[in-house]
Amino acid sequence: MITKSLLSWDHFVLFPPSEYVRPRRRIFSALADRNCWPAKKADKNSNSDYTAKIAVVMKIAFFAICALGFIIGNFGCTTAVDRAASTGPSSPAVVTVDFVEPERFTDFRINDRDFQYSSTVFIRDITSALKPVMARRFPGHTLNLRYTNIDLAGRRTSGPQGLRVVPGSRAPWLAFDYFLQNPSGRTIAKGSQRLVNSASTPSQSRSRPVEIEANMMQRWLRTLSVAQ
Repeated sequence: MITKSLLSWDHFVLFPPSEYVRPRRRIFSALADRNCWPAKKADKNSNSDYTAKIAVVMKIAFFAICALGFIIGNFGCTTAVDRAASTGPSSPAVVTVDFVEPERFTDFRINDRDFQYSSTVFIRDITSALKPVMARRFPGHTLNLRYTNIDLAGRRTSGPQGLRVVPGSRAPWLAFDYFLQNPSGRTIAKGSQRLVNSASTPSQSRSRPVEIEANMMQRWLRTLSVAQ
């Protein structure tokens, strides 16, 4: 027993307690390091996943920005084309003429001809007189005229190039309804009008068969007020 004690004591003497503690600390430290390895590996994997997610998000954002720029670029081009088209030459103004019950008109015989001839000459001269005014004041608009009565106040021919107004007790006059539409089709002016030639009507030659009526219509259209 004494020998064993001595041996035990010698053992502790030869290997002091600190020598026992140090290996155990090393073992525990090594075990702790081993236990930490999976955690570090997991952290590394999570960092890789996070980096991959960031890369995916950045790619999506990049593609979204490119798509947005493409859309904006196309919109700008389209707008420029539309602007160029809108600033280009506008469509010509249109003047239409209709007659409401012409057989009841007071006097609508040019050169003592029938309605077919008289209406053709009347429409030609009235529209040719109004189109320049329409082009200046209402480009691209449409003017619809519906004549309800016409009195040419007695016309007779004075030669192949024109007509002569025969002096009489009455002055030429026109009665009509009108509708003025803008290029989008909205009516901006409408109503009924009666125009009477206020100028004197001595016997005189005319370059156009209905020049007096055309001049009256021009004066009316130049001063026509429209809705804003």
